[in-house]
Amino acid sequence: MKRILCYWDSNTRWYKSWTRYERLWVDKRRPKILQDTLWDSTEVIEEWLNSRTLISDDERIGKEWRNGSTYLIPCLDSFSGSLP
Repeated sequence: MKRILCYWDSNTRWYKSWTRYERLWVDKRRPKILQDTLWDSTEVIEEWLNSRTLISDDERIGKEWRNGSTYLIPCLDSFSGSLP
């Protein structure tokens, strides 16, 4: 089985622009649309985290661990061990 990891930051959390913090339904988000266009042997994994940054450390208390570049490898490791 092939797997595609969609690794998102807070800018791609799929909020409805006309609401305040309400997300789009799963079937309206791009990862699900991508999944529907691919073969059954491909899984699309939606991995997002609000307030995640791409390469910088967030200095706010409680947000220190949201650096996307340092979490990418552990994230990939967590999904690689769960292959059927």
